[in-house]
Amino acid sequence: MASICVGGPRVCGRKRRRAEMASIASVQSLTAATGFGSMVGFCCGMFAKRAGSAAAITLGGIVTLFQLAAWGGYISVNWDKISADAVRTFDFDKSGKLDHGDISFALKETVTVLSSNMGVSGAGFAAGFALGLRK
Repeated sequence: MASICVGGPRVCGRKRRRAEMASIASVQSLTAATGFGSMVGFCCGMFAKRAGSAAAITLGGIVTLFQLAAWGGYISVNWDKISADAVRTFDFDKSGKLDHGDISFALKETVTVLSSNMGVSGAGFAAGFALGLRK
């Protein structure tokens, strides 16, 4: 009767069981680490999405208030200067404009910082973070 050993070439008796147990234990620890990383990444991704939404609402409210005050004649807003300052601050790829490359760079840096010192679960973290952003 032929037997297949998960831990490598065919081994008989006790050695085979030890090889299978070692293989199963390593797979379980990898799965646990990846599962933990993806769970933490998902939570961080959901937080980032909610924080981004709150920041967008706040910024939109500020712009609306400034525009209403400017329309009423209370203040004068130099939107060209504000735009130039925003481009200079958030143009990570130094292309002279805010585009997809800047967003991609910021997202990669965020995942790198948040997943540092995670070890094996870094890949799971990145997948969970992406899923959390989409949820």
